[in-house]
Amino acid sequence: MVYNLFTEGFKMGTWDSGLKHMYAIDNLKKEINEIEYVLSNLIMNDDVYSNTMSHKETGVVYDLTVLTNKVNRLKDKMDEHIQDN
Repeated sequence: MVYNLFTEGFKMGTWDSGLKHMYAIDNLKKEINEIEYVLSNLIMNDDVYSNTMSHKETGVVYDLTVLTNKVNRLKDKMDEHIQDN
């Protein structure tokens, strides 16, 4: 995916910096998509008050708090890269 990081403040010689930001944003977006895919394959555990869910195919138990915090951190990093440019 290509992001338009070259706004009106773009100066010659900053191409490599913009390209680095674009690749960083793309990698962060891929990681967010992977976590969201895992989240979409989770099912509720029997314990209603728990923050854990199980993967419907593998049975691996995930903590929703950890996953959502990681997604939020990645989105914050992505926003930083967009604002830096």
